[in-house]
Amino acid sequence: MHRDSRAYGMKPFQGEMRRRVWAAIRSMDIISSFQLSLPATIHHSDSRCAIPRNLFDDELHKDMKELPPPRPLSEATEICCSIIKTRLALELGKILAFVESEDDPSNEDISKYEQSLEEVRRTIPQRLNASSTQELTTASAVVHRQRIDLDRLYQASKCVLHRKSLSQARHDPLELQQRGLCIDAAMTLLAHQATLYLDLNSSYPRNMRKRHVYTLTTHDFFTASMAVALNLHYGFESEPYMPSPSDVSLWGYDRRNEMITALETATEFCRISREESVEAANAYGMLMFVVAKARKAQWMIAEQQVRGNSSAAAAAGRNSNEDVAAAPPVSSELDSGTEIFDGPLPDFDWVHVHPT
Repeated sequence: MHRDSRAYGMKPFQGEMRRRVWAAIRSMDIISSFQLSLPATIHHSDSRCAIPRNLFDDELHKDMKELPPPRPLSEATEICCSIIKTRLALELGKILAFVESEDDPSNEDISKYEQSLEEVRRTIPQRLNASSTQELTTASAVVHRQRIDLDRLYQASKCVLHRKSLSQARHDPLELQQRGLCIDAAMTLLAHQATLYLDLNSSYPRNMRKRHVYTLTTHDFFTASMAVALNLHYGFESEPYMPSPSDVSLWGYDRRNEMITALETATEFCRISREESVEAANAYGMLMFVVAKARKAQWMIAEQQVRGNSSAAAAAGRNSNEDVAAAPPVSSELDSGTEIFDGPLPDFDWVHVHPT
């Protein structure tokens, strides 16, 4: 199945069907392994089977003498979306193998994989592009879901490729761009999570909702949540109160509210799904802890700013009758002290660790 069928004298129809089956197997192997935080079973170098051709199903029959030339991906064949998904999955597999084998990847190597990923993305036709300006009302529910599925693979690949920049950017300004790419991809994934949940309540029959709710807790969303959580942690650790101008670009200080809101939304989805999924239950506990700590840090920052303003007004000879705002109470289950974060986070690889 994994070999080039043309080397074995197979009929064109049989060879094309084998390519389609093998493409599905490869995609499932990579995506399922990623979900389970395990390396892929099939190595990229072990296969010589080509990608299927973009052909309509009625163009294929058992007695055909040769395959017609492939149609451009802009033509909406039955196999078009699967071809693009296979290509994106293969890029994700390469990136996962790369980050697992390199403890300290060079910027040149990262750029090479990023360029390869971008080349695949550029082949996505406009009708399947998640950033398409086409009105969503004119696209069918199937096309809308295909757009999200393809962009999820793309954004997850970017998030994994640039994940180490979250910690390295604290010491190396050259990592700032990669850190920004990682956070942008993570925020896009969390936006897709919200979109899928809204579609779940409006577009699917009730008997289908339980099955589709598991898409809300898949590993790419968990990876995105951890990226945003770690970015917030490092930001509060570096500049807990008032950042200097250089730290705004370094830690995304101006995006903290946006990131915390995205984490709160992801936490709510996990809460709703926790009775149906052990993964969601464990992710809910972790995200709830992070959100509580981030909100507590914000309250402490606001209190510090108010006290600073009051002191400045008093020094200038102006009386201030404004009460200093006290931090809202935090759940005793999560409140373990007055510090912003209880020490450094454990040194673990959040991409390959499963929430269970």
